[in-house]
Amino acid sequence: MRVLILHSERAGRGRFSKANLVQPFERAGHEVRYRSMHKPHWKRRLAKAEVIVVAGGDGTVAKVAIALAKHGLETPLAVIPGGKANNIARALGASGSVSQLARTIEQPPNARLAIGLIRSPWGKVRFVESAGIGPLATLLRTEVATLRAALGVLRAKFRTAAVHDLRIRAGDRDLSGRYVVVHVMNINAVGPRVVYAPGADPGDRSLDLVLVGDSDRNAFTRYLERLAAGKRARCPVVPIRVRSVEIAPWRTRDSGHIDDKVWPDEKRPRQGKVRFEVETTIPVLVPGG
Repeated sequence: MRVLILHSERAGRGRFSKANLVQPFERAGHEVRYRSMHKPHWKRRLAKAEVIVVAGGDGTVAKVAIALAKHGLETPLAVIPGGKANNIARALGASGSVSQLARTIEQPPNARLAIGLIRSPWGKVRFVESAGIGPLATLLRTEVATLRAALGVLRAKFRTAAVHDLRIRAGDRDLSGRYVVVHVMNINAVGPRVVYAPGADPGDRSLDLVLVGDSDRNAFTRYLERLAAGKRARCPVVPIRVRSVEIAPWRTRDSGHIDDKVWPDEKRPRQGKVRFEVETTIPVLVPGG
């Protein structure tokens, strides 16, 4: 098969080398093309491959998945987790080795990954993990070395996080109120493996809306404390399964984010209404899935 390997060498402190990735597929008899995600023109190879292997963290996986969706390609995507959190890979169940993937790469795709679409005054933008308002946006501006350190920062920010007065409509339901955190989840976890929506299906056309009010602050703080201590914990807020969500006002340079980026960073307009839905799904190959 014609296999395109897209690699983020910086992910996971250089966990994989080019040889580590290419050789198992060549030994399995495949025609391999390798491209670094840190060099231009990697998108030009997408349409020429029979399967695309992404080695990197959540940001890299999301970037490739969104590119496939925007180009309308049904080329199967396979993920080799190589970042810190690997939320997307975990949601898909992609945990096999490079050698295992090379041996099974010819099997048909056995999963789907949904691509979320946001319509806003700042234009259309797509996401794979989640989008939301809350302290996570502050964490994204902070350099942290480990997931545990990230959870510590998030817990500290959550204690004093602002409450946002928001108009929220999910289908025909009015969920407007005052919230510390609002997350629209496409998969089950976000950031440093914070599992907001344990029942989320990464391949369906539904989203999970997580609303954390001021009255939930103490329970949510204890939840983050347990995670930071390396203990098992379940999110104290039950997500709401929705097909579409509208949130207003969503403000610029405030507490908003999409996947692993603060959003929006434009100055104009200063605020607006934002609508979320699933745009499409792409095929995914998960060995043993």
